Amino acid sequence: EMVASMRFRKVEIMQTYLPSDGDKEVYVRQRGIDGEFSFTKTVYYDTRDPASSIELESRIEGDEYAKSLIAADSRMAQIRKNRYCYVDQDRHYLKIDFYYGTPGYALLEAEVRNRNDKVNLPDWAKVVREVTNDPRFSNYEISRTGGKLPTRV
Repeated sequence: EMVASMRFRKVEIMQTYLPSDGDKEVYVRQRGIDGEFSFTKTVYYDTRDPASSIELESRIEGDEYAKSLIAADSRMAQIRKNRYCYVDQDRHYLKIDFYYGTPGYALLEAEVRNRNDKVNLPDWAKVVREVTNDPRFSNYEISRTGGKLPTRV
């Protein structure tokens, strides 16, 4: 069966927001794959148009990451999640994020070529709700509201 042959890659993610002003979000992220860690810093500019927002991501060293954690925005919760990535049989790239503290729920992101593409989900996945345009499911809002997925949808 197709699902049994899916090859998932697990990525452990910790995302921490830094203080920033107005129309931008700044965060650092630790990504772990098989015990190997990498670090990035991202500045996201909200242009009010999701289709044209700007995201600048750069790799940073572990010591810069550690210093950033000390300067974290105390009003924001650290996001901890396990991401499972795979490509379905129609070559769509899918990311499924399981957030710590929110068992039984996950956030699925699919990169599709056009809006009407059908995405082949694993058998165990049940879609509760489409949240593409729901601001409560952005990482920023998830962090602002405690680091867990909203489950009362």
